Amino acid sequence: MKSFIVLLVTICMPALGYYHEPSMTVISTETLGLRKQALFGYSTTYQDQHRRLIVGAPRANNVGKVFYIDIDSGNIKEIQFIDTPQYDSQNLTQDYWLGATVSSTNSYFITCAPRSLYDIYKIYKTSECYLGKTPNEVYLLPTLDQGILGTFNADITTFGWSIESNSKILMGSPGSQDGGAVLWNPHSFDTLIYPEFIHNKQKYPGFGYSVITGNFLSDNVSYVISTTFGDYGQGKILFYGRRQYLGYALQHELSDGEVGSKYGAVMTAANLGGSRPSLLVGAPTFNEGSGFDIGAVYLYLQNYDTNILSLKRRVTGTENGGYFGAAIISVGDMDGDGLDEVAISAPYESDKGVVYLYSGAGLIAGRKWFQRIQPAGFNTFGWSLTAMDNLSDNGCKGLAIGAPESNKVAILRGIPAITVTLFATFPNLQKRQNKTAFEFSSGLEIQYPTSLKNCEANISVTIELIHPSAKLADANSDGKIIFFEALETKPRVIVKTVKVSTPIGGYYNQEISYKISASLVTTPSQQTEFRPSQVMLSESSILTLFGSVSAVDCEGICNPNLKASLATVIARPYISGSSANETISISVRNDGETAYTSCLVLRVGPVLVLKTPEDCVREIGTEVLTCKPRASLGPAATWNTGDITLETSTLTNADKSIVIDYEIYDYCEKQSNGTRKHYEEIFIVQTVTDGVSIEGTSNSEEVVNVTLRDVEAGKRLEHVYKISNTGPTRWIGIGCKVQLSKIEYTGIIEIYVMVKTEMSLSNCSIDEDITHASCSIPELRINDVVSVYVSIFALPKKLDNIIQKQDIKLNSKITLALGKEKKSFSITNTLRYNCDIVATWIIVVAVLVGLLLIAIIIYVLYKGGFLKRKKKQEAESFRKTIKDYRKLPPQTCGETQAPIDDQDCL
Repeated sequence: MKSFIVLLVTICMPALGYYHEPSMTVISTETLGLRKQALFGYSTTYQDQHRRLIVGAPRANNVGKVFYIDIDSGNIKEIQFIDTPQYDSQNLTQDYWLGATVSSTNSYFITCAPRSLYDIYKIYKTSECYLGKTPNEVYLLPTLDQGILGTFNADITTFGWSIESNSKILMGSPGSQDGGAVLWNPHSFDTLIYPEFIHNKQKYPGFGYSVITGNFLSDNVSYVISTTFGDYGQGKILFYGRRQYLGYALQHELSDGEVGSKYGAVMTAANLGGSRPSLLVGAPTFNEGSGFDIGAVYLYLQNYDTNILSLKRRVTGTENGGYFGAAIISVGDMDGDGLDEVAISAPYESDKGVVYLYSGAGLIAGRKWFQRIQPAGFNTFGWSLTAMDNLSDNGCKGLAIGAPESNKVAILRGIPAITVTLFATFPNLQKRQNKTAFEFSSGLEIQYPTSLKNCEANISVTIELIHPSAKLADANSDGKIIFFEALETKPRVIVKTVKVSTPIGGYYNQEISYKISASLVTTPSQQTEFRPSQVMLSESSILTLFGSVSAVDCEGICNPNLKASLATVIARPYISGSSANETISISVRNDGETAYTSCLVLRVGPVLVLKTPEDCVREIGTEVLTCKPRASLGPAATWNTGDITLETSTLTNADKSIVIDYEIYDYCEKQSNGTRKHYEEIFIVQTVTDGVSIEGTSNSEEVVNVTLRDVEAGKRLEHVYKISNTGPTRWIGIGCKVQLSKIEYTGIIEIYVMVKTEMSLSNCSIDEDITHASCSIPELRINDVVSVYVSIFALPKKLDNIIQKQDIKLNSKITLALGKEKKSFSITNTLRYNCDIVATWIIVVAVLVGLLLIAIIIYVLYKGGFLKRKKKQEAESFRKTIKDYRKLPPQTCGETQAPIDDQDCL
């Protein structure tokens, strides 16, 4: 019987990073004479064929400057631009921010001044962008035509805050709510004058905050544009594809961010398995609990069944105000496992800035970072990140890290990582002829990065046994064997034969335990000098083996008799959604001879395995568990796997059963039908429709009075159905039919039916005779509410000849197909004509009453003396006196009593 390995332990070494910090190169502006707030390092890009690092300093002056650094010589030169924006240094204080973003391929580089102004009017204008084939050959990109500029508010654009360079140049203009993103073809200057445009049809604020291109959804290129605001502040990622002759159309969208988290501020692609790239999305102001601006990164992997990206996990920062996820970059596969490593920065963490390095396998599995880079003397360290292809000629990308508040850029060189897997192979100790000793093989399997040219490393392997009788032959005084191997020739397998002494009469009922470990003799991080051929051990290396073998003899080949039984509290039938998770465990009993290498293989579906016990290992990318007991199973021995947690919250109405399929093998290394026993447990899944309810309301009373004015202007009604789910079952693909009124007269009534979910608004299809509408409700989650709107509009001047003769009934009825059960609700309105004519006798009475009121008012005024002259008798007496005076002779003038002038008596 062969021996078995009981336990494999993967040793992770976060202290041994992939980047060599002792040899870090720092580029600063001390010799350039830039002002303190120049923000040198705000953006960076690298051209590996030219070994040229391009760095933006957008506030070096009121325009901004861009520099290039020759990596081999270390020389720093300023790029001279033709027709750069001019400014009046006496009157103008607004910066143009030339160099806010720099991007490049090996054929060209591009940058913009996103805040350009008109020199004369001092107002914002179209941003200016520059394309350079070389640092000495830089040209201003053509101005966008008026047809594109006219889509922006006042023709103002802010292109240059985000740029993606590839076969085409994709630019975002996040400062403009209208407008959109622009695509330039840099093939030649002739193609540059015909840019393409992706419209911001939904007018999302911040549209183009970040941009990226890639084959995310299919073999065709997707143009991915983010808005950190989205619909209501949660952010959104929009995927556009090109349709021949029809421009660019929205293909897919992601929206998993929290309100105010700046979800979509950063996007990067990485190879994390599969034929298409994965997507990482930064949300640097993400909050959790009472924290603030902790930051988070969302990891999306390919879902090949649906050809979309699915959220795998969210990685969050650790410190308030750290802005974790402000910059993300893939640095390629540095350990040869086929998965890219990823650098993520938190530029405000600890008031200095930190860059974390994650392995691709670690990101997928949810492990923590393995390297934390935080050198002294930097502020906002990690604001910009750029991978530098093959910087050290060892197949590893270098890493340029910008710290703009310090006006510095740090360059670190990558260290290749090899993956070392220990193994041990033992013979069948029960059939051995030599009872006093046996030999086993121990060795290493080594995986090298494909681009690694030379390997400079020495590895040591230590072997030790724990047993009262069995001992290692030729061991050191401490009972251990240590051997060393050099890796200059890059061997794939190293095998050593080890001899074990087993004296006759020894106590072998106890198994012989062993421990085998491996390590580098010297690690690169311990060396101040960087050497390209040095390597380190990857995070995925298996560097320690614990196991045991039995020297007990069986009569011939040991024949175990294993039986398995499942223990669980899963209800039969299981109500879909009744629990978030369930646990199972499997017990294995041996009623035969000792089982040394038995194992259990478990498959579950359609649920996922959420948590596994220590004795079980999940096969990568599957829901298959292989469980092995830590010790051999002797006669009458029982082993239990421990609790295996299943995630049942993913079940929907489409899932009809939970299937738990498991097999036990007497010999795990020989999984044949002869040593296999198969078991299957099926739990029927039932859905619950009681929690799904429909409520309907109309915006009018049941009987709607239609006036002459309504006939002229038209009458609008709306039936609103609210479909809610308070039950345990999550529903998908719900069939929804809306029965509409049969309209006898065409061209009188218009009807529209729409479905609104939390994430979308879509129109329902209505048949030709306008009697039924078919709606799609893709998902109704627990505590979700989906609204169905039936909008009915009686067209202007169309009801006149009909409604005066008869009432018009308008009704709708919604029916949901929930499996075999259907639920319905209906709403009815009746349009009834209401003429606004006043009877003649009412008008006559009103006129008579009015006249009577006027007569009463005149009589009252007359009796009150209104318009009568007061003191009428006095006035008449005075008038008579005047007349008598004029009749008197002149000599009697002096005798009159009338008041006259003296000259009247002359």
